[in-house]
Amino acid sequence: QAQEDLDTCKAVARASADNDENIDRDTAATMSDSGQGAVDTELSQNMSSQRSGKRSSDIIDDCMHQMGYVAAD
Repeated sequence: QAQEDLDTCKAVARASADNDENIDRDTAATMSDSGQGAVDTELSQNMSSQRSGKRSSDIIDDCMHQMGYVAAD
């Protein structure tokens, strides 16, 4: 049962990450690809990637907690 719950939470996190990625892609498409804009876009993408990993982990943790699981010490 725990594995099924974890799989469910991972699916929720993936769906959220996909949505965030679509938003980031739309945002990047509106930025300029020349000069400083390109540097800003690359930095933004790197920061977004780091946030995405943390966000997915937080979503999984929150989901599992809502299902009644507690974090191991």
